[in-house]
Amino acid sequence: MVNLTIDPAVDVTQACVRRRFRFSSCRACADVCPAQAFSLAQGQVSIDTTRCIACGDCLFVCPVDAITGIKPVKRFVQGDTLVGPFSLQAPTVDELLLWHSQYGIRFIDIAVERSAQWLMALAGLNLALRRYGEPGWSFKHVVGAEINASRRTLFHVSARRHYPVRRRAGETASQTGVFRVQRMRTRNQFARVQDVRRLLAKLPGERYPV
Repeated sequence: MVNLTIDPAVDVTQACVRRRFRFSSCRACADVCPAQAFSLAQGQVSIDTTRCIACGDCLFVCPVDAITGIKPVKRFVQGDTLVGPFSLQAPTVDELLLWHSQYGIRFIDIAVERSAQWLMALAGLNLALRRYGEPGWSFKHVVGAEINASRRTLFHVSARRHYPVRRRAGETASQTGVFRVQRMRTRNQFARVQDVRRLLAKLPGERYPV
């Protein structure tokens, strides 16, 4: 007999600040959603499950973890480097900030010309890190990055919003890991590489293969 685990329907729970506080103006989930699945009406937040692509972007911006039924996307890390396979849809800056602060990620091993959307996300991340006074991410090739995922340590990452913090002396990043994910559909449109290069060019003092 096979037991199937079915995720609950995507929902915005009563923890939502708009449901708890009458005059709340929070619209973080609606602003970040690439599919425009969230709607704000009469002070309430609702989600159209037929439009939701389960990308998980909303999980990383909701200040109270009010969204249920979506799992964060699986990401692979090796040492201080984010490695493939990569999702077609790039993560939000908030999600990248979580990797930066929680796991000490400083590099990404990704094909530059084939991943314009990821490069746009990286450019946005480095602009944010510069404002925080944190070191930016760079590109690095990891030898043997394509290892069997079963040999990696499995991490269950909270989808709360995090901001960069400086690592204490003696602390080290996790060696290898897999971030849990839900299978998702992806968008077909990618940002132009030229746009990425213009953004990366705004970061003086950093070396990027542009």
